[in-house]
Amino acid sequence: MKFSFSKPKRLKINIPKIDFSFLKTEWGMISIGILVCVLIAFLLIKMLSGRDAALLEYRRLMEELENTSTDDLTNNLSDDTLLPTLSFLSQDGEAKGNISYVTADTEELRVKGLSEYDILEQNMGMLFVFDTIVNAAFTMEGMSFPLDIIFLDSNDTVVEIASKLQPCESDCTPYTPASSYQYAIEVNAGVVNNLGIVVGDIVVAGE
Repeated sequence: MKFSFSKPKRLKINIPKIDFSFLKTEWGMISIGILVCVLIAFLLIKMLSGRDAALLEYRRLMEELENTSTDDLTNNLSDDTLLPTLSFLSQDGEAKGNISYVTADTEELRVKGLSEYDILEQNMGMLFVFDTIVNAAFTMEGMSFPLDIIFLDSNDTVVEIASKLQPCESDCTPYTPASSYQYAIEVNAGVVNNLGIVVGDIVVAGE
């Protein structure tokens, strides 16, 4: 059996020609100008909106930083070089070590103390400042970790040390130092022993 094939006929597609001659006219030039202006305006709006968003984010971050207390910053700092330091010296002037600290110099801050901290970096602490010589008691209620407390007189001399005070949830027995003091420093339990701090040592404020 033989098959015969006829040649396929070519399809003729008539493509209409677009006349761009109108672009050369005055109205054509105006139309192009309008389109260019619209495109430029669109791009400017996108750029400005992006800049405004960045400014809003910057302002939000700055507000958060301004509203963050020193205590909040300390909880999140792994590098304590941003905090002031206290240096411990023997009576002969021998340096024993330093701690970085935040200050509790109001009644509200002194009552709160370190109770809101889940952890305290090594060789960091809180300096309690009183207006006069006191004999106030300290409680470990609500604490999450044990503490050493160093008590200082008005001459910045260590007059008493309480070591390894344990956390307590309720019905806690307050610790009342035998000596009157004007300053107290709370640090992680073991810091006093590690630095070799003893009664009679002198504390000097650093930068």
